[in-house]
Amino acid sequence: YSRAVEVVDKAINEVLSDNQRTVIMRKYVDRNRSTLAEIAAQLDKDERTVRRWHTDAIDELTRALKFADIPEIINLDEVLIKIAKS
Repeated sequence: YSRAVEVVDKAINEVLSDNQRTVIMRKYVDRNRSTLAEIAAQLDKDERTVRRWHTDAIDELTRALKFADIPEIINLDEVLIKIAKS
């Protein structure tokens, strides 16, 4: 599990754009997690834009982690939620 967390954290910091990273961090990692609508309001951006950043970030992370040899990473969304809870 700790290896999965390390790999996902590294991917978030190295693969994502600043906007994508902000959305992923606020939705899954921050202590007071936010919905995409809340993130859009916080950033003063259209919610569709934030949703696109989120979708693009998940796609980028999925591609980046596809080659990681970590069987625990099956569903990226579930892994991000588990990271947020730890």
